[in-house]
Amino acid sequence: MPTPPPTTLPATVVTGPAAAAAQAGGVWAELRQCESDDNYSDNTGNGYYGAYQFSLQTWEGIGYTGLPSDAAPAVQDQAASSSRPAAGGANGPPAPPSSACSDR
Repeated sequence: MPTPPPTTLPATVVTGPAAAAAQAGGVWAELRQCESDDNYSDNTGNGYYGAYQFSLQTWEGIGYTGLPSDAAPAVQDQAASSSRPAAGGANGPPAPPSSACSDR
């Protein structure tokens, strides 16, 4: 007798930009709010771009091209998650924004 098919599908593992976007809430949302008022296309002419206010040097240093403010939100989220050191020094979510963010 053949084995019946499974009744549930295996869990889907999401990686890359989709995973970054899915995890872009919480402290990442706080950081975006602090840095750019959560504006992924922010380009105020100060040399920092996008939701996380990347400099071109940082953006290009982690392997991206063009302006961060022109990149899709999921790409910016992925770049932020791979470039921002956590409070403990390892890559991961940044420490919560400081009170300096309230000045924006």
